[in-house]
Amino acid sequence: MPKARLPELQRFMSFVEIPKESGCWLWMAQKDKCGYGHFKSNLRDWLAHRWSYEYFRGDLKSHLTIDHLFRRVACVNPFHLEQVTNKENVRRQKAEGR
Repeated sequence: MPKARLPELQRFMSFVEIPKESGCWLWMAQKDKCGYGHFKSNLRDWLAHRWSYEYFRGDLKSHLTIDHLFRRVACVNPFHLEQVTNKENVRRQKAEGR
C-alpha cells in the first residue's frame, strides 16, 4: 500500500529551516545553480519562493516578478518577498550593486 502524501503545506515546511536571528525561512531541499529552491506540488515544478508567496499571500500576477527583500534567494518567507515589475526589480538590483 503506497504511503499517503503529506498535506502540501506540511511537506513544503519540512524542507524549511528557520534561523532565529534572521526570520528568513531557508529552503534546504533542491536548489538550482543560482540558489533558488525548487518544489514539486500537484505535478507542477515551482520555484519554492513563488509557491510560498502564492500559498500565503495570494495569486501571483503574471506581469510581476518576486523580489527577495533581504537578498537571500533561498528564503521562502512570504513576508520577505514582494511582487514588483521586472523594471523595479532591476532598478533595485542596480541600486544595490548586484
